[in-house]
Amino acid sequence: MTGRSALRLRLLAFALLLAAALLPGHATVVRGDAITTVPSAEEAVITLKSFVLTAADLPPGYSPAPARVDTPSIDALLLDKPVNVQRNNLDGLVRDGQVVWTSQGLAPAGSPGVPEAIFFAYVMTDAARARARTLPDLSAATTARYDLLPDQLSLGDVSRSWHYAATPASGDSIGGYLTRWQHGSLSFSVSTAWPYGQEKLPDAAALAQAVERKIAAAGVAVPESGTVAPPATEAARFNAGAALRTLALDGVPGINGAPDFRNTASGFLHPAGFVFTSRNPQTTLAQYDTRMQLLMGIDQVFYTPAGTAGPRLRLFAFLTAGSDGALAGIAIQHPMADDEIAPPLAVGDTTVAYRQTLTTGASAGMDFVDVYWVHGPTLLNVDLLGPADLLTNDFITGFINQVEAAYQASALTGRR
Repeated sequence: MTGRSALRLRLLAFALLLAAALLPGHATVVRGDAITTVPSAEEAVITLKSFVLTAADLPPGYSPAPARVDTPSIDALLLDKPVNVQRNNLDGLVRDGQVVWTSQGLAPAGSPGVPEAIFFAYVMTDAARARARTLPDLSAATTARYDLLPDQLSLGDVSRSWHYAATPASGDSIGGYLTRWQHGSLSFSVSTAWPYGQEKLPDAAALAQAVERKIAAAGVAVPESGTVAPPATEAARFNAGAALRTLALDGVPGINGAPDFRNTASGFLHPAGFVFTSRNPQTTLAQYDTRMQLLMGIDQVFYTPAGTAGPRLRLFAFLTAGSDGALAGIAIQHPMADDEIAPPLAVGDTTVAYRQTLTTGASAGMDFVDVYWVHGPTLLNVDLLGPADLLTNDFITGFINQVEAAYQASALTGRR
């Protein structure tokens, strides 16, 4: 990596901090155990699908990355702090009125002629909270110095722009512009970052105006109330995620002489993520909120030292509102049942297994094995991708037994 590319990566990381760290969180509004009629994160995120940017929406030189969905529960769970600090973060996000938001990097590191830039789109519980997020008081900000621009852009219902300057831990001083604006209960922001002294206000203004044109053309607004009742508050989803985290594996030690598998990626699975990436979001919303009643899931990916060229193991664990939801989740996660096989072993309340030989794509010729089992409201799923001579019943059983042992030692046991 060149010094310039490394600097630009640091600029983007700092731009993320600037855009995300200043003000409101998100989620359904909680009063005791009750949920108001504000749309859930997974229903509200359907609105945000309309604001995903493409290169055609932006000035030349920008190449937007895929948008990422975030919720109060996910944001709190990913905070690298003790659980009490995570809960305080969750409470703050809910109190500030953030329901769900997306973030999208607009230029990869090293893009010539354009700054590092990131776009955020927030659904807030109401217009008042959207305005509070749009018009913050940054005079006490400690991460950077903010100066309100004398000539403001006119975007949406109300907007505000600042120039900022800061010196992050890397020691490279940076400068840029932050613009926030509001449409009803939606709040948007675009931040840019340059090496200090190279900031270009016209470029930052042109970028924000291009994003606003996309938003205005979409012509969508957040429904005043939800149409699908979620099975849980964001606080309950956080608790589910904390319990699921106790199941996570550090790795998969060698089975029957096979190489060790290393955990290369992991994350939490909120229904909002499934809805956001779905081609049929209303159908997916009903699947996960009404049929499966998903509270939260986790996903872990394991590879050998050979990396992605070698075999792959994957673990999913879903906590639902009850055993009916866990059973329904099998058909939702694996809708094609024509490749069902006899399970390599019976485990839990119910065990279902599938196997097929892939015939297309980079994995053509590999076998794919997908096994599900249920413990009350918990649905466990392992899938295995590799050559047929590796994926023997003994090997599959060995992986299942490691996951089952982790479940038995986790905070999920005893839930019914």
